[in-house]
Amino acid sequence: MPSILLGNERNISSSKQEVQLTLSATNLPNTKGLLKGVSDPYAIVTILADKSGSQSILLGRTETVKNNLSPTWTKAFVFDYELSKRMYINIGIFGEIRKAKRNKPVGSATFEIGDILGRPENCRGKRLKQSDGVVYAMIKPAPKSPAGTLYLELRGLNLRNVDRGPLGLGKSDPFFEVSHRDEQPGGKVIWTVVSRSKHIKSNLNPTWKPVEVTLNRLCDNKQNQPIRIAVLDWEKNGNHKFIGAVEVTLDVLVRAVNHDMSVKDGKTHLDVDNTFTLTHFGSKVSRESGSLVVTNAVINGAAQDPQKETLISFKPSGDLHLEIQGKKIKNVDRGILGIGKSDPFFEVSRQKYTDGKLASWSTIIRSEHINNTLNPCWRSVRVPIDRLCDNNHDAPILLSVYDYEKDGKHQFIGSVETTVTILRILAADTHSSSRKLISDDSRGLHIKGRDKHVSGLLVIKSATLSVRSDSTRTFEPSDLSVRSNSIIATETKRPPRQQRPTFLEYIMGGCELNLCVAVDFSGSNGNPMEKGTLHYMRDGAPNEYEQAITAVCSILAKYDYDNKFPVWGFGAKYDGVMQNCFQIGKEAEGLEGILQNYKSVFSTNIIMSTPTVIHPVIKVAASQARESQKQANGKGKQAYTILLILTNGCVSELEETQQALLNSSTAPLSIVIVGIGNNDFSAMKHLDNLDVTPPERDITKFVEFRAFQHDRGALAEATLDEIPDQLVDYFFDNDIRPLPATSDEVRSKINILPHCDTTHFDVEMNFNEDGTMHIADDADFRRRSSRQYMKS
Repeated sequence: MPSILLGNERNISSSKQEVQLTLSATNLPNTKGLLKGVSDPYAIVTILADKSGSQSILLGRTETVKNNLSPTWTKAFVFDYELSKRMYINIGIFGEIRKAKRNKPVGSATFEIGDILGRPENCRGKRLKQSDGVVYAMIKPAPKSPAGTLYLELRGLNLRNVDRGPLGLGKSDPFFEVSHRDEQPGGKVIWTVVSRSKHIKSNLNPTWKPVEVTLNRLCDNKQNQPIRIAVLDWEKNGNHKFIGAVEVTLDVLVRAVNHDMSVKDGKTHLDVDNTFTLTHFGSKVSRESGSLVVTNAVINGAAQDPQKETLISFKPSGDLHLEIQGKKIKNVDRGILGIGKSDPFFEVSRQKYTDGKLASWSTIIRSEHINNTLNPCWRSVRVPIDRLCDNNHDAPILLSVYDYEKDGKHQFIGSVETTVTILRILAADTHSSSRKLISDDSRGLHIKGRDKHVSGLLVIKSATLSVRSDSTRTFEPSDLSVRSNSIIATETKRPPRQQRPTFLEYIMGGCELNLCVAVDFSGSNGNPMEKGTLHYMRDGAPNEYEQAITAVCSILAKYDYDNKFPVWGFGAKYDGVMQNCFQIGKEAEGLEGILQNYKSVFSTNIIMSTPTVIHPVIKVAASQARESQKQANGKGKQAYTILLILTNGCVSELEETQQALLNSSTAPLSIVIVGIGNNDFSAMKHLDNLDVTPPERDITKFVEFRAFQHDRGALAEATLDEIPDQLVDYFFDNDIRPLPATSDEVRSKINILPHCDTTHFDVEMNFNEDGTMHIADDADFRRRSSRQYMKS
């Protein structure tokens, strides 16, 4: 099998930024055939090898969307992005066929990441080969580290039946979707699905399996931003019927779990007074459609909101990381033949009081269930201490064990009261150097059933505490006072902290990069008609100026929305007059236009002359950069300009050039200078290392072309690697925040690219019996992709 790098094996550098890719499609061809139903599509995403010797990166696959030819997949793919590198991804779509060794290919599309990010909506569509099907790829910023995750379990209660069937005896097959709220200009709200549960057949009181979703995708890490939970009736044809929905905030959702489900006398009870009512909005009136019960909602690893001015008063705490092993758990599920075994899981509960008296136990977290075993070893769970026991480690808590049932009617096995302190002591004994001398009975807790008989043993493998700082809670040491095992924090107010944005946040907020190109036509380049000179046009082979233009402009051109670029010249005479900044033709369209404008100069009456002066070009670029940003700001947008100067390095008037660079450093401008030929570039290197003092910025980068002549990718990386920081420096220093990331646009506004054989590659996948997959012939793919993509 060829070597494949998995996503978590990628090297991370400071110049890289993570992006998040999501996918959808429309009008996919039906691969099931006539009278066999509708396809169940899923997608596989692969980062294509960029050159010979590199490896493809298999990012993974989406979930399968049943019976749907226009799916929206919720799976998100995170990978590294660099402005200076071209990156191609292949999206292969397959129709899932149950019990088949090989799923049926539907089609595939290849995207270059810059083509997606260069669009105002950060989304591109591409048509499949010989099909009306279109694949849409959208890129957004990846969750910032640390990324919080919501672990959510829901139950439906008395859901409205929207599928009674022909005889009126049927019931809905409900599932739920969790959606992110995007507010468009003008106040229009769009809900984007970020997570979807499995459907449960014929059940108006379903207990769904847990879902997990990152807080960045769910609510931008903001606890009070509305989210939407909708319940639908699943239909084979993909036309799912809406049952009802509720809008709620993350904060309210998490708090609700403490009251919705409780344990009393070993039985599960629902507090129906604290459920969420689903509402169906019809044409005239709204009506109730049942209720949602939050049986578990845990936030792990939430990031702090830098814009929060008031910090909530709370008891700062941590998480209890708890690992439990069950032994000799009572079998309450022998099955029809009497040979089955229980599928045990455990719950951790806190005391629930009413009118100052203990009323019941409220579930905080539930483990996964393990099938068919009486000696389960559950995965570690993380329990917020403040929610479990108000940070009082000696407060009673309850561990309960149940036998899992698909219908949600789990069978009680046994429970035991304990405390966090006892759990930590038992865990310490478990890892004691003399643990072999200590029996399991001494290191564990016996659980008892309703008959008060022992029904198993819980061995505490690990019980450790970690400090936690979530998205809305923080504290200072001066704010704390200690009371026994509790730490109390007073309310603290402080000014908002400005967190430095990223380059991607500006780009995805619609900041447009304007590219200007300036070319040295001075006499020091030599006679362009003679071989060996720098402007000599060789038959079928680009000269160094053309190669440098192609390497740099092919990347930057993607981020200029109108794809039109001014091309200037300097160091030449027209009609006997020295010109140190002259326009070459009309604004060039695309990379090919830039190259054509460059070549057209030699068919005019130009006289290559001296001296070589570049400061007029710098002044013009700075003036245009300021004007572009001023106009963009007036339209509620942002603009940043990049000037590419190509010169052989024999620059005169060095002091004036230095002053022009310093004066331009306060403009929204970056300058890239590429040295052509083998002259002495010491003056250029000096310009790259000017001493600047705020508010001046370092905006210049110099690169010698011949140092990277045989590696265009390395040339582009060397010339463009400082631009992201320079752009952020300008906007951040001028207190200009990124605009909100453009949300999902209606598909009619998204640019759809036609299928193109010259920029497409079908990645053949092999599927293993265990569900894993790999690229069939990565070596052949690297050879072909290297020629196909890196030639331009």
